[in-house]
Amino acid sequence: MTALTQPATVLAPARRGRLARLRNLPWLAGSILLVVLLLGALGPAIAPHNPRDADLARSLMPPAWSEGGSWSYPLGTDQQGRDILSRIIAGARISLIVGFMAVAVAGGLGSLVALLGGYYGGWVDAVLGRIVDTMLSMPFLMVAIVMAQVLSPGIRTIVLILGFTYWATYARVLRGEVLRIKSQDFVALARVGGCSTLRILWRYILPNMVNTLIVLATLQLGATILAEATLSFLGLGVPPPNAAWGLMLAEGRQYVTYAWWLAVFPGIAIMLTVLSANMLGDWLRVRLDPKQRQV
Repeated sequence: MTALTQPATVLAPARRGRLARLRNLPWLAGSILLVVLLLGALGPAIAPHNPRDADLARSLMPPAWSEGGSWSYPLGTDQQGRDILSRIIAGARISLIVGFMAVAVAGGLGSLVALLGGYYGGWVDAVLGRIVDTMLSMPFLMVAIVMAQVLSPGIRTIVLILGFTYWATYARVLRGEVLRIKSQDFVALARVGGCSTLRILWRYILPNMVNTLIVLATLQLGATILAEATLSFLGLGVPPPNAAWGLMLAEGRQYVTYAWWLAVFPGIAIMLTVLSANMLGDWLRVRLDPKQRQV
């Protein structure tokens, strides 16, 4: 009898552990980000209308559930008769492209600076540290306005602005990780064993700072999407007639008293995407940190 019941008593804690891990997953944040990713990837195929097609005859149509609305335009139309839902779908692609590309540029540059400064130390670390401090002290909007005036407006310009602005954050955080990893015994053994500096950086230090880099990139994704919306709202980002969420907010603010849907729906899209990215980043921070996971 004991032999028959023992497997059940052994498997029960493991099953409870799996269920607990499933409950702790960020299902809501992950689902929202997955929907945004699908909208960005499949936007042109699933959008009910062309986001740039204008028709003044259907200008400022309310959402479908309001009086005067139509299910052909579920979220209504803007002042030029363009479909709000189609423009939100198109804006998802722009936000994701800018977000991922800016995170890649900032993360790559910041990681390189952190590796060089943290590993070599001395005057290299001092010079790079002062550059990082200078970048962190510069106001974001001032840098964005200057770069936007020098460069032509567009997605590439926004990526350069955000990458140039945010790389210092990566460098500051990752430098501490490099200093911690450099003091480990396996790095000292690799140095004694005759490994080159490039091999030590690429084979031993960089893989051990990937967890921190992933958490930073996830958290910065939300901040980058919000920054892109801010620049587009101020007229420094994606130029019209492109369908960017911040640009839609800027165009709809003067109609907010009687055509609230022009600003509300793009605002909801920005809020849900940024909040979901931050929630996912916070979960990854706890999940990838052994000390936090034990707590």
